[in-house]
Amino acid sequence: MKTAFLIGDKIYLRALQKSDAATCGEFINDPDVWRTLDTCRPKNLMAEEEWIAGQCGDPTTITLGIALKENDRLIGTTDLRAIHAINRCATFGLMVGAKDQWRNGHGTEATRMMVRVWLSNAESQPHRPARLRDQPARDARV
Repeated sequence: MKTAFLIGDKIYLRALQKSDAATCGEFINDPDVWRTLDTCRPKNLMAEEEWIAGQCGDPTTITLGIALKENDRLIGTTDLRAIHAINRCATFGLMVGAKDQWRNGHGTEATRMMVRVWLSNAESQPHRPARLRDQPARDARV
């Protein structure tokens, strides 16, 4: 196992490396994968390397690679982004890009692991509850 951040039953979450850019590029350029994401622009290797470097330097983002325990193969990414420390909210992202690994429960397992990351952060600041889901905006009535 490469340097694991969190270890699950079948997968582990780890920091992304520059060497992961080619694999992430294959995922993000596959129409079956990007149709479920908030992007639809093709990305080259340089763009993926810059994206990985940007994720590492952003204090409002936790981005991790999803890898199989059995062979260390990177199969996707997951993240908490736009983390707002005061309002205690974030946006969750998940991409299982290796289509041969779809429907194996890896997305569910990665989601549970990321929720644990979020909740452990919430426990360190018990005076403010974490928001785990979108909350509808309140009407401004006069």
